[in-house]
Amino acid sequence: MKNPYVLVHIVTKLELGGAQLATLHQVTHSTFGARGRHLVFGPGGMLDGEAHRIVGVTAWPIAALTGPLYASRDAVALFAMVRCLRRIGLQHPGCKLLVHTHSSKAGILGRWAAFFAGAACVVHTIHGFGHQPSMPKALYYALWAAEKAAAPITSGFTADSQANLDRGCAEG
Repeated sequence: MKNPYVLVHIVTKLELGGAQLATLHQVTHSTFGARGRHLVFGPGGMLDGEAHRIVGVTAWPIAALTGPLYASRDAVALFAMVRCLRRIGLQHPGCKLLVHTHSSKAGILGRWAAFFAGAACVVHTIHGFGHQPSMPKALYYALWAAEKAAAPITSGFTADSQANLDRGCAEG
């Protein structure tokens, strides 16, 4: 099997933004996931219809993967994504899952879901950071710690800008 991978992109809400447009472009044009291409996302965005119309890509809306941080809803989203990734794996026996996450919330939750689902490779694109110096310190450090905790289970990182790459490297 030359290309034994199933490609799964995970992004939060499909709003009209750079991360979302980049994700749609990548999942549409990628030839890497020759055994299957999937898009997991939080519904309710203006680009949802686009996700469902991409030929050769299966769209998986996860209802809880939306909105601001909320611990109980985010836990539901995590477990829903684990179930979703396991279902995708079962649909493609003998193939390996390559999970590519985008955005802060979907990035952290999606990487943990990929880990728990046994994905072979997990890549995260940094489109920005959920933790900002202007936040209350407790929230800033909680989000920073969540990002740090997800880093060891991430196979590789990409960034949409040199500034994001520099900040990510500076923060370790």
